[in-house]
Amino acid sequence: MLSYDEAVDLVCRATGWPVGHVWVRGQEGWKSSGAWHDDGPQFADLKASTAVTDLGSGRGIVAAVLHLEACRFMSDLSGLGSTVRHQHAVEAGLVAVVGVPLRRSEKIEAIFEFITTAPVEPDNDLSDALLAVAARSRRSLPATNLPATNMPAPRRTVSLDVEHPVDLAG
Repeated sequence: MLSYDEAVDLVCRATGWPVGHVWVRGQEGWKSSGAWHDDGPQFADLKASTAVTDLGSGRGIVAAVLHLEACRFMSDLSGLGSTVRHQHAVEAGLVAVVGVPLRRSEKIEAIFEFITTAPVEPDNDLSDALLAVAARSRRSLPATNLPATNMPAPRRTVSLDVEHPVDLAG
């Protein structure tokens, strides 16, 4: 299994897409899960505006994916669902949006959003790969490898090469 952060990182590294993000269902609409990947500080404004955006089921890539219940490849930025996000994406040199549903028990639980520097042609093999990564991901992974809170963290030995002055008093 992959966390949402690991999944968007994996897809972005494999495809070269500069921005990846995950939307999750909220009480009133769809909101940012907090999972995010980007290739640099030029995407900071887009990230900040995404964090405060709420997409109802009738807006943006969320609506497109929910309508078809399948991957969506949009050749423009209309899938961003917000004029503020659109402006930040344009300023960062982004041009297209890809949406990928994450289905659990026949219900779409999350939508992966990738924003690209070039339009992406719909492709069945790519869709299958994106759906496979989404299916292997979850919002957070159980912390099975972390020490219990009442137990001290395991000790690590670190070797430092430090010169000591001979006469500390001067």
